[in-house]
Amino acid sequence: TNHDVYLILRKMVKQRQESLSQYQIADRLDLAEQESYEIKVLSGYLPIPLTESELDDIVNQEIANSGAEEIKDMGRVIKALKSKLGARADMGVVSKIVKSKLLS
Repeated sequence: TNHDVYLILRKMVKQRQESLSQYQIADRLDLAEQESYEIKVLSGYLPIPLTESELDDIVNQEIANSGAEEIKDMGRVIKALKSKLGARADMGVVSKIVKSKLLS
């Protein structure tokens, strides 16, 4: 399915971002340029990611809809968001946002 393809592409982009960071630290600009190029190509096949404010609004809405109030409710919120957001958001980032909102 498209969702599976998007997950694979997102993973490939993330791997290249990690490599890019390491190459930049090692001052290997030739390799860093190649990783940047591959990130650009792979990202072109992914849906347009949500902006930070769009993501924040969706997280707030899901927390309100689910009645989540404590950190123990986080799993339920993440599960619902994962199906809503699909490949338009990095679930690691989403998880951090949800956690920060439930802890505050």
